[in-house]
Amino acid sequence: MTAPPAGRALRVGLVASEYPPYVYGGLGTHVEALTAALAERSVQVELFVPTRVGYKQPPPGVRLRLVPARPPGSAESNAEFWVDFCAATLAYLDRLGIEIDLVHCHDWLAVLAGVGVQARRRVPLVFSVHLPQVAHPHAELELLGLAAAEVSIVNSDAMRRELGERDPSLPPAVVIPNGVDSSRFHAGPVGSAGPGRADDDLAVLFVGRLVPEKGADVLLRAFAAVRSRMPHARLVIVGDGDQALYLRRLARYFGLAREVEFTGWLTGDELVRAYRLAAVVAVPSRYEPFGLVALEAMSCARPVVASRIGGLAEIIKHETTGLLVPTADHLALAQGLVRLLTDDRARDAAGQAARSRALDYPWPAVAAATERQYVSVLQPSNGRDPRAVRAVRAAIDDLMPALSSRTRVIAATILREL
Repeated sequence: MTAPPAGRALRVGLVASEYPPYVYGGLGTHVEALTAALAERSVQVELFVPTRVGYKQPPPGVRLRLVPARPPGSAESNAEFWVDFCAATLAYLDRLGIEIDLVHCHDWLAVLAGVGVQARRRVPLVFSVHLPQVAHPHAELELLGLAAAEVSIVNSDAMRRELGERDPSLPPAVVIPNGVDSSRFHAGPVGSAGPGRADDDLAVLFVGRLVPEKGADVLLRAFAAVRSRMPHARLVIVGDGDQALYLRRLARYFGLAREVEFTGWLTGDELVRAYRLAAVVAVPSRYEPFGLVALEAMSCARPVVASRIGGLAEIIKHETTGLLVPTADHLALAQGLVRLLTDDRARDAAGQAARSRALDYPWPAVAAATERQYVSVLQPSNGRDPRAVRAVRAAIDDLMPALSSRTRVIAATILREL
């Protein structure tokens, strides 16, 4: 494990499940921004993703490698598909003879590709966790990555503590917060969302996956209370997920069918416009490792009312850039929203403070910190901790029974050299 020769750019094999326009959360946004910022630093990125049609063209310095795995379908969210993808990534890399100095994989979905490349190519592994797992076998795959990697990266102190509590024997992860592109996400005037809206309408915005941990149901209950005080207020919900139908029905139950707009996923300029048209952004998560939505909203000079939980409490300064409220408390959330919606001066001041705070999270700084970890794992003195080796074996033992017989054979083939 040595650094590349002087005068040659660092070559990184990065394995991920998402790249625009196939973005279903913070991971895809992170991968796009990080790889672009690394390329700006003259790091050569070979980005391995599942074969799909219509990927966004990456910038110079980032080469998109479409792995010819079987097409994603209903099994896309389970370990069976992603083990196949990881095996196909290894075969693809070997067939093309792609040379890399290290491999960086993102979340449990790419773990077996990372440890496979690490073993076959004898290169260091860097593993990023974006959303800690609890379900089998996802949690075992995640533990395998944490145990096998020379360096693990998380994006908040809250996540570092959580992973440390799960297995204190592993070395602590390195915290590198997410970033935001402040030149893209920047302030614009509060305005109406389209024709037929009153000039004094004030929009509350939610952006995220429509799943229980994001708390959109808590927000709907809160918004019912907000409407009793502010009849012109409206709610815009951007995103999709398993709870989409339930949330639409819940809005009708509260008599809010006309006051709540469900847009589905928005990306690019449409997403930026949604932030700019909002008066306040709500992030009512029951669980949130980081909170990229909050950071994007803040960069657009929009105050955030969010749960006091996880990474959100590290980004948002209570009473300065927004408000933090108890988790899953819809009445406290409603009070926070009404407070900012009814006080133009306080809302504008919080928005300006939020913008200033967001400028502390530029993607070039994220790339620089990540590159420092790349360089560190390439140092000759970097050795594997015996505790980590034992943890790898334990993770493999826990993982195998949770896989089908076919997938177990694929995983065993990948792990044979560990």
